[in-house]
Amino acid sequence: MSSTSSYKERLVRTKSLTRLPWSPQAAGAANVQVRFHYYQAAFEWYWIVDNVKVTFVGPGSCAMNTCVSASLPPPVPDGSFGTGMKASRSGSAITLTWDVATCSGADYHLLYGALATVSSFTVSGAVCDLGVTGAQVWPSVPAGNLWFVLVADDNATTEGSWGSATSGPRGGTAASGLCSAASRTNAGTCP
Repeated sequence: MSSTSSYKERLVRTKSLTRLPWSPQAAGAANVQVRFHYYQAAFEWYWIVDNVKVTFVGPGSCAMNTCVSASLPPPVPDGSFGTGMKASRSGSAITLTWDVATCSGADYHLLYGALATVSSFTVSGAVCDLGVTGAQVWPSVPAGNLWFVLVADDNATTEGSWGSATSGPRGGTAASGLCSAASRTNAGTCP
């Protein structure tokens, strides 16, 4: 796409979905680049572009295969890379913080079980949809001694690694079956 056919639209802060039609500018182009610019900024320390999805719908007669890169849920930084998760308890709540700058997942969930089952990682519950901010309060922590692990997911049905142990992937390879997780991959990587 040539610079003369660039597409500019002023967007306002919103929590709704914004769709931008690129077809008129990209029609017939062999290569297309999408760039974001922040115009007329004054004392705004930063801006965020989040959850960008570029889709392509070919014409009905198109025989071309469009490849979509599957993004695997990454491992949660544990301190061996990035900043390790931190947890602090206040009453019956635990405040969690984790590094989303080094390695960001589509969503996160927390798995937990009785401390007596930590060697087998027998899961007894979960806290789902923790979001992507890197901070969350677990308000109603069950009584007793617990183990817990923070897990990235694809915001659909696949959860990522529970971490690594000397014997292999922590908790094996099976999905927890909680938070809609029907499958699990330990193959996600983090730069």
